[in-house]
Amino acid sequence: MKSFTEARQEKLLKLVKDYYKKNKFDPIHQIDHIERVLFWVIIISKQEKANLSIMIPAAIVHDIALSKYGDDFHAKKGEIFCKSFLRRVGYRTEEIKKISETVRLHSTDDPIRERTLEGNILFDADKMDAIGSIGTFRHAFDRMNKGAQFTEIGNATLKWFKEKEKHDSIFFTKTGKELGKQRMRYIKEVFVKLNKELNEYR
Repeated sequence: MKSFTEARQEKLLKLVKDYYKKNKFDPIHQIDHIERVLFWVIIISKQEKANLSIMIPAAIVHDIALSKYGDDFHAKKGEIFCKSFLRRVGYRTEEIKKISETVRLHSTDDPIRERTLEGNILFDADKMDAIGSIGTFRHAFDRMNKGAQFTEIGNATLKWFKEKEKHDSIFFTKTGKELGKQRMRYIKEVFVKLNKELNEYR
């Protein structure tokens, strides 16, 4: 990736790619998800003036614990689990502490989690992949994979958005909010139209 600022970032991504190949991750959290989150992390970090030496590795390892611990605990467990990957490519103790903290804070698994610039940026970059056209397919696939009827997808997804907006926010950074507007509008419109079309058959 041309946006790498250090050679060890490229080494880390290769190490993580190898790990993903050998371990079972769910279909919407494959290595391509990591690459898209990395794309958004770089864009948002530059606008928010965050340290890319912390943000890039945090993006690469942010879901590393998903395969082993599942979605509900992947952020908290990821804080610990990512450290060995970081050590293997040369990250120092103080760097690992900041990167692993950012991994823990990228999710709202913990409702009383503290807010940091780095954690908010990684959260926003991660959520970028859950909206827009890619997000539309992700929500539909994930819900159907969990047994939802086709007619339930639209309501379930729109309810998800309402809950997110009610309890925290879809985005935390100013840049995330600005970049996410069009992508948010798109996915909501798709599922509203889906509901409208499905209602015609009732």
